[in-house]
Amino acid sequence: IQGRADFTHLNFNRAIMLLNMYRIFDTSTVGPSAQEKQRFWRDTVTSVFYQVSCDIGNLSIFDGNIECREIGNIRLIRLKSGAAKYTRLRQDCDGREPQILVCIPIAGSVELDQLGRHLCCLPGQFLLEYSDAPYNFQYGADADMLVLRIPESMLLSRARSPSRFCALEFDSRSGIGKLFLDYLGVVVRNAQLDSPAAQSLMSVQLVDLLVAVLEADPRVLQSSNSSVRNAHLARIEQHVRKNLEDPELSAGTIATACGISVRYLHLLFADTGTTLAQWIRDHRLQFAHEALGLATSRLSISQVAYAHGFNDHAQFSNAFRKKFGCSPSDVLMQSPAKI
Repeated sequence: IQGRADFTHLNFNRAIMLLNMYRIFDTSTVGPSAQEKQRFWRDTVTSVFYQVSCDIGNLSIFDGNIECREIGNIRLIRLKSGAAKYTRLRQDCDGREPQILVCIPIAGSVELDQLGRHLCCLPGQFLLEYSDAPYNFQYGADADMLVLRIPESMLLSRARSPSRFCALEFDSRSGIGKLFLDYLGVVVRNAQLDSPAAQSLMSVQLVDLLVAVLEADPRVLQSSNSSVRNAHLARIEQHVRKNLEDPELSAGTIATACGISVRYLHLLFADTGTTLAQWIRDHRLQFAHEALGLATSRLSISQVAYAHGFNDHAQFSNAFRKKFGCSPSDVLMQSPAKI
């Protein structure tokens, strides 16, 4: 079994080596001064990830390289550099759409301090960072890592409160974690496919596998809430996702299907930061957005709206624009069927 795991990781690393990303930033392209190198690296990290402060231990010998590619709604990043430390302050969390970073060390370890937790993540593991909370992130010399930058909204449509998974390390050597890493290798090997539909599909499937890894972790199942409460919420989430197309989906129908009272249903959502109605609507909008982006044949906006539980075309379009900053037709026109 160990031999198979090692072989899988060798295949994954080979896929990483073959990946040719389309945006490349390298410190060798800047001037010789330490100040120029520091400024270039800080600005590069900020442009690829988000706003952070950067502290480079030894600028005289520091070298770094960042490559990135967009795959559907996900940004795939390869970072190789000398020792560095990054700090995200409270004032850097500026209210823009939160992002989840999935950091997968290939060589060297990384350390993260966030949400009151400190962890060290080694090759064979991965960790999650949350852009909307301060943190310190650091690593030693000759670090090499792959990072996925995922909009929190993609996870919100699949998992409740994605931030609860952050500042935890997860095993990628066996079980679903290994399956996630294996599929990431497939995505890496096919990252250059000139097909928006394939790119979108890979990004969606990758996030689905990631959520499966996160929700199977016993620390998540047992953290801060009772196992009974988590079991109820998991049942509710499963029922809602299976019935998003039903315009009559409501607190009453959900409570009946899950064998609980309406009052208890609302109590379960009391500390999630959103109401049940808003949570259902966000699910519908996110999956409608993905359906429009994956359209491969003639498909009307009304069909998408009705398929995701919206009876009113105008109401759907208004809610869609408010959430995503663009209209459903804008997304549909970019789908493979329209290009």
